[in-house]
Amino acid sequence: MVYGSDDERALGLQFAKAGHEVMFSSRNPDSLKDLVARAGAKARAGLPADAAKFGDVIVIAVPYGALPQVGKDYGPLMKGKVVIELGNPRADRDGPMATEAIKKGTGIASAEYLPGPVIVGGLSRAREFDTGTPVYVKGLTARQLREALKLP
Repeated sequence: MVYGSDDERALGLQFAKAGHEVMFSSRNPDSLKDLVARAGAKARAGLPADAAKFGDVIVIAVPYGALPQVGKDYGPLMKGKVVIELGNPRADRDGPMATEAIKKGTGIASAEYLPGPVIVGGLSRAREFDTGTPVYVKGLTARQLREALKLP
């Protein structure tokens, strides 16, 4: 698992709490000692390449502008795995590639940057979570999210 912000680290802590083996990664894995200690005996830290090899499910939480490089560096290691990419393209941070990703739909653009992982669900729906949509960064309950997305 590849983690960025505190929210994504909290997700890893929940996976560990549920009994899953978890690897938190960073270019400086020594900086993750406290996080690994909080996660417990089934958690460890490693470099991003270690995490890409380790997990059956990979969670990527990096600034969206870094995603093309993540795909180049680690795409082959993630081949055939389930990848959950949590990035949000923002032109003010990520430049023109973000504008193009939003235009295509983030899910479709992300799949182009991350060749090889397993795709679960329709990527065309991923655009419903992009910047400027009614659900973007809203902190909705599951019921509110279903209603906003017109799901059963």
